[in-house]
Amino acid sequence: MARLVGYGVSQVPTNGMLGGMAYQDPTNVSVNILRVGPPGGNFQPGNGNNASLALSGAFTGSYTPSGTLGSLYAKSTLLGIANDAGVTENNSAIIGFSCLNNSGFNSQAYFGAVSSPESDGDFGRGAVLVWGRRSGGNYAESMRISRTGNVMVGTTSQNSGDSKLLVSGANPNLRIESSSYPNGFSELHFTAPANNGLTTPVRTKIQFAHDTGDVGWSGSLKFFVGGFADTEKVRINNEGELLIGYTSDNGAYKLQVNSQIFATSATIATSDGRYKENVATLDGCVDLVKALRPVSFDWKPQQDITRTDEDGNEVLVREGHNFPDGTQVGFIAQEVQEVLAEKPWLTSVIKENVRPAVTDSEGNELAPKEEFLGIAEGNLIAVLTSALQGAIAKIETLEARLTAAGIE
Repeated sequence: MARLVGYGVSQVPTNGMLGGMAYQDPTNVSVNILRVGPPGGNFQPGNGNNASLALSGAFTGSYTPSGTLGSLYAKSTLLGIANDAGVTENNSAIIGFSCLNNSGFNSQAYFGAVSSPESDGDFGRGAVLVWGRRSGGNYAESMRISRTGNVMVGTTSQNSGDSKLLVSGANPNLRIESSSYPNGFSELHFTAPANNGLTTPVRTKIQFAHDTGDVGWSGSLKFFVGGFADTEKVRINNEGELLIGYTSDNGAYKLQVNSQIFATSATIATSDGRYKENVATLDGCVDLVKALRPVSFDWKPQQDITRTDEDGNEVLVREGHNFPDGTQVGFIAQEVQEVLAEKPWLTSVIKENVRPAVTDSEGNELAPKEEFLGIAEGNLIAVLTSALQGAIAKIETLEARLTAAGIE
């Protein structure tokens, strides 16, 4: 504990009143002087210059994350902090704060500057800014900002490369929270300079928000990629479903893609017999296939449903289906449903899909409920195979009769 040596007030002819107070450190080695002068006063307390309040002195110890508090000074500011011990790696100038908590314990925190580590390659020319707290009687560093602007939380190691934020810990997390409900959202933005002469940078962002009209606990993680990041490309909803090109759910499908899917190899469906029971041979499919009507067709153009927000901007409510252009071939789901109506496995081929109505926070409908049918065309392979086998069996029977009759 430092002891007070003396204090007093003196008149400085050119700058007015100057106050001072001296105290001595526990080792009786160095005396630190506190000076208070008029705003803009021109005097030099220690390393201070043009200071209004300064406390200067030499601390010759090295700063560590549990180091000793340093000393105060000012230089062309109302209050400055300095260490006059000379240029030494990890030399520190720290200011501490202390208060009693409800339990009567003294809670302490600090922040200040530490000279740049020698590994920075610019030793003595910069400093890191540190924040810390008292923990178990020691001052433990919590965060630092390096001289190059890198932020380190939970670590004293220099952030490497171009990384500007490093959060370290056993299970570290970074939280971004919105206080607005139910229309609030939280976003993380990534930007890069535009290369086409535009002044607005190219943006990509990740957003978490409640789904439109949702007032519960659920929400979606949304990805806005490319351009000015104003169009959603991908989302993961509260059910763990990945939607690509869709902003609204189409049913209980873990992957929903509003376009064609390209793959360089086959897609694999689990078909191991060890996972199956009640296995029965599929037969009697010749008549089913005869009743099916293969067709060619063109998809009708689909339109997005939009609304105008309070700022007059057009906002997407629900996108239209992104059907391919040109003449297609396939089946009409309603016709297939009618042919297979009596089969217990109908729903393995015909899928009923629902896009719920979209409403705003006040319950006004922005987009109506949409119901539509789909065909699991891969499951039709078993039906077609059964029909082909039935047809082959009939052909073979007919060939056998012709042979028996001597007709070739």
